[in-house]
Amino acid sequence: MLKGIKLQSDGLTQRGMVMSYHCSPFAIDFSYGYREDAIEVGDKAHHAFNYHYKSKYTIGFEVEKNEFPTDTKVTNLFKGFERDGSCGVEAITNILPLLPRSLWRMKVYDMFHQAQEFIDVPCDSRCSTHMHIGIDGMNGEEIRDTISPYMGIMYALFRKRLANSFCRMDIFMDGSMAGIPTYNDHKYRVCKTNEYTAELRIPSKITSVSQLKRRYELAYEMVDCAVNRLPYSAYVRKAKPILMDMYGDADKVKQIVMLGAHFQKMIDTKTINRYVLSFMEGWDTVNECRGALHEHYGRSCRNI
Repeated sequence: MLKGIKLQSDGLTQRGMVMSYHCSPFAIDFSYGYREDAIEVGDKAHHAFNYHYKSKYTIGFEVEKNEFPTDTKVTNLFKGFERDGSCGVEAITNILPLLPRSLWRMKVYDMFHQAQEFIDVPCDSRCSTHMHIGIDGMNGEEIRDTISPYMGIMYALFRKRLANSFCRMDIFMDGSMAGIPTYNDHKYRVCKTNEYTAELRIPSKITSVSQLKRRYELAYEMVDCAVNRLPYSAYVRKAKPILMDMYGDADKVKQIVMLGAHFQKMIDTKTINRYVLSFMEGWDTVNECRGALHEHYGRSCRNI
């Protein structure tokens, strides 16, 4: 086992049991590292750490599945397992450091591989993988507002999830209820804000460790660019190699980047444009789109 990533012995056998919804044990905080971890991060240490070798950014995943084919067990990665009404069951990770390429990141990936038998389980389209983003010194709403100018690629990757009733509200990530006019549950947003994290509910299901790694990397680049207020184009440059690892197809990557730009324009301007309208479930006509936006913002769609 690599130094720094090991399950704290707390005697909680419940970590290896499927519990009722919201009844799994508390999360273990793995965002504290060692001096060797800080050295490995090198020039990016001032971005990755604050005090006591603690990661400035954190991430957690809720990995939903229809069922687990093998008996659950205590793992380094997951704080526990729960029943989930929308899909079946879910495995919820501990608090993980969100880091650039480094030895410490490899320790996190080692945890992914240890839990591969649960991550690789096939599942249907009802399942998703929520991502909880934490940034030191920010509350959930501040995190949402910080990352929203960089969410275009996430929207492009998971565009079909915008039709899902569990995450299709607040499509502009501005805290409003803009979305399907007849669906007004505050929980079911693209990004739900909690006290210390922003929960991205738009990502789709995970069926491999490789997928989980790529999403971790994409989240790091997005958060780091957002915190350091780099231009969106800088994030796109950093994201392209990760997208190539995802698809292995330059044309597909180009399409995702282009669609991501249209989604980002939608988020920034609070205007649904012709390139993304088809993904707005429930807004089947231009008039419905105009009416919904007029209700929330007192103006109509443009560029349709």
